[in-house]
Formats: sequence, C-alpha cells, structure tokens
Amino acid sequence: MAHDPNYSREQFERDLDQALRQAGADKLPPARRRWRSAGLALDLRPASPGQVMLAGGILVALQWLGLAFFLHGLAGTLGLALLGFGFLGWLLRPRRHEAYWRGRRIEWDEGPTWLERLYYCFYRH
Repeated sequence: MAHDPNYSREQFERDLDQALRQAGADKLPPARRRWRSAGLALDLRPASPGQVMLAGGILVALQWLGLAFFLHGLAGTLGLALLGFGFLGWLLRPRRHEAYWRGRRIEWDEGPTWLERLYYCFYRH
C-alpha cells in the first residue's frame, strides 16, 4: 500500500480515535499495573507449577540427605507441601482450546474460568 502524502498525522490520530470509540475501547477495564523496579517487572509468583515442584523436591532431598539442618526438620514437611501444591497447580493449569480447520490451526478463548483465575493468582502468565 502506497503512502498518501495528503494524509497527515493529525488526520491519522483523529481516524484512530474515532475507530477506538466505535469499537468501545473506552468501556474496557483498565490494564493491570505491575510494580516496576529499575525497569524490571517485580512479580514474585513462579512461572509454572514445575518450578514449585522442583523447589519442593530439592527441600525433600536436602532433608533426606540430612543437609537441611538449618530448618530443623521442616524442610521435608515444607518440601512435601510444595510438591502437593505444585501438583495441584499442574492439574489446574489452563488448557489451550485449539482446532484445525482447512489445514490451519485455530485457537479460541472463551474467557477465563474461575479455575483459570485461581491459577493466575498463584502463577505468572
């Protein structure tokens, strides 16, 4: 598509604002803000249930090997709790809805269920 020299930046911004108003963009909820520190997002949630299960497995292994003396027996209990929590998160992780139509992969999103919202309370996405 060729660039029209008569089409100004102001006209483009007016057309864009009009299109956004017609689409109802002003009725959308505000975007969630994340804490920023030195330009990086500060989100302490794990990225996946696998990370939680890995941490739990390390704590259980440290307790079993006798190397977790600084936790005085809590390492095994905490490790088993993290393994259980990670496994539960793995069971509840959101599934992708996809199908193939005419040789193309199609993904659709029907909106988050209450289980998906619960999952994203504990894990980043």
